[in-house]
Amino acid sequence: MTYKAVIWGIGKIYNRMANVLNYFKLKKQLEVLALTAHELPPYHEIDGFELVQKEKIQNWEYDLLIVMNERNFDDIVEEAVHICNVPREKIVPYWVFEIPRLDLDRYMYLRKSRISIVSNNCWGGIIYKTLGLEALSPFKNLFVEDEDYIRLVKNLRHYMDCAPQFCEYNTDIHCHEQYPVLLLDDIRIHCNHDKEAEEAIAKWNRRKEKINWDNLCIEMYTDNPKVEEEFMNIDGFARRVCFVPYESQYKETLQLKIMPGQREFYEAVNENANNGRNAFAYNLLDLLQMNVTDSVRSR
Repeated sequence: MTYKAVIWGIGKIYNRMANVLNYFKLKKQLEVLALTAHELPPYHEIDGFELVQKEKIQNWEYDLLIVMNERNFDDIVEEAVHICNVPREKIVPYWVFEIPRLDLDRYMYLRKSRISIVSNNCWGGIIYKTLGLEALSPFKNLFVEDEDYIRLVKNLRHYMDCAPQFCEYNTDIHCHEQYPVLLLDDIRIHCNHDKEAEEAIAKWNRRKEKINWDNLCIEMYTDNPKVEEEFMNIDGFARRVCFVPYESQYKETLQLKIMPGQREFYEAVNENANNGRNAFAYNLLDLLQMNVTDSVRSR
């Protein structure tokens, strides 16, 4: 299928991405209708693409608005949605198109499926950012210890119905800053990217309401084979993946190796999710569609 797109941004990143756009054009997966930006130069077109005022795109029919800006991405989204009446679900960041071997049909299918990721660390939030997807899960920018996480996943509906309560402040062992810990019944949620408990509770409650119970992906990482086994024996989830640093017999487990520049296993887990340094281990779309074995890249 060929998806019709409007490009927002004509600066440095657009120039860097010009050949990428042409690649998807040659694959017959993308047709660029026009370019727009907050401020336009005195030209009618660039690279054969028409330049249009941003206000005009609200009258057009297209599938994607591709934002060629990272620093001001959130501001552009706000302007596109509230001034230009662009549906939020059409807005995609440019870095999605830099994902190796991206198939646009499969990406759009995943995008429309509205996947909710349950994760015991930052992996889920990183995946949402890498793929430019709305975070339909409260499991973002936090971590849960193994024992608590297993208990939570075993009775996920119950814990999602619990109102989070402030427990205490802990100190992050890496940055030495304090963060709030929340309680869901008897489960401790470490909100290590937040400063204040009120903020962490508000984020949890807001994101919890977005969970799509019809499309869950359950992820965890562990270096303990007994925890892995217990995770794999939990019933009720068709989609799950576990990352471990050793060889495993389970088809839904992936072994990740600690790469140069990494000291702890969680770094290998997170960096493989962000399509950045050392992101060699698996294909994101294959993994999220639960072709775990097929997702492994040859290496």
